[in-house]
Amino acid sequence: MLLAEEALNIDTTEHFDWVAIIMFYGAVHLVEKHLARREIHPKTHPERNRDTRSLKRGPRIHSNLTLLYNASLDARYRNIFLSSDDIKELAYVYEDIKCILGA
Repeated sequence: MLLAEEALNIDTTEHFDWVAIIMFYGAVHLVEKHLARREIHPKTHPERNRDTRSLKRGPRIHSNLTLLYNASLDARYRNIFLSSDDIKELAYVYEDIKCILGA
């Protein structure tokens, strides 16, 4: 298991901000691993976005990754409080990335 997913129990946690951040960086790790298998090693978020879009199902992965990225920014810097429903939607997006990348 790549991410300690049992620690992300959205039914019991009160720390939705941390769950969003963990999901984003977990997804980044999955994307980076997938790109590395193709000898692609982006150094910045913009490079990763460009390289992700070039994959076979890249536009969908990129869209999902962008949702997670924005939620992590909301949680960290914008003082926008996420709800349980928000986290459930993000969990769906995270699982979609995992499924697409075969993780």
